[in-house]
Amino acid sequence: MRRLVLLGLAVVAICLGGCQYYRVTDPTSGKVFYTNNWMADRYRWNGAVQFTDCNTGEQVKLQSSQVKEVTKAEALGQ
Repeated sequence: MRRLVLLGLAVVAICLGGCQYYRVTDPTSGKVFYTNNWMADRYRWNGAVQFTDCNTGEQVKLQSSQVKEVTKAEALGQ
């Protein structure tokens, strides 16, 4: 029973986390990327942040970044 409750909580957390979108800006170049799961998708490697751009599927690594939560429509260009 405990496993079932933990599994249910994990599913809810994934669903809630997948509903947020973030605009990630490279302050050096001004280039803008979008990702839909910033907290689970990003990680730091030697000070850089790496994530997947949700519009292109491209893996992006930035030395510095600015992150802002945005709507799904803005992230997907609708």
